Amino acid sequence: MEINLVEVKYDEKEILRNLLEKSYYEFSQYSGTELNDIGLIGFKWLDLFWIEENWHAYFIKIDSKLAGHILITDVCDRVFNNKYQIWDLYIVYLYRRKGIGKFVIKKIFEKYKGKYLITRHKNNHNAILFWNKIINDYTNDKYEIVNSQIQEDTECMIFEI
Repeated sequence: MEINLVEVKYDEKEILRNLLEKSYYEFSQYSGTELNDIGLIGFKWLDLFWIEENWHAYFIKIDSKLAGHILITDVCDRVFNNKYQIWDLYIVYLYRRKGIGKFVIKKIFEKYKGKYLITRHKNNHNAILFWNKIINDYTNDKYEIVNSQIQEDTECMIFEI
């Protein structure tokens, strides 16, 4: 199985929008986000990935087939003074639990060094287990988990790579 991260080009924006809809629809079980009048959730910041200098969108491809995406931004929290935020990591069900997420995160951490912020919903137990394992492996258990000041049911992982 060949895993690749491929930077999303502007003319592939609609493909990324489609994947984001799937990701946000799945996450709506935690966020309570409802569909709009045309049956979508919507992602109003999509264009910023081609405008902002330190916003990066990558497709995850398995054997050249689309399998998900990862979004990295430099949106910082003034309290935590982070350099990067992993905004969204989405892998379609077909490819989950095969080490792909770990591979993707390893590639991102090799490319983008600095202080990270990852937010996760307290009821998303699979995400909590995934991130605890991955971040513990990379930081040797040197990370902090704090309650989000923005969303009541969300917590933040803060760590340095």
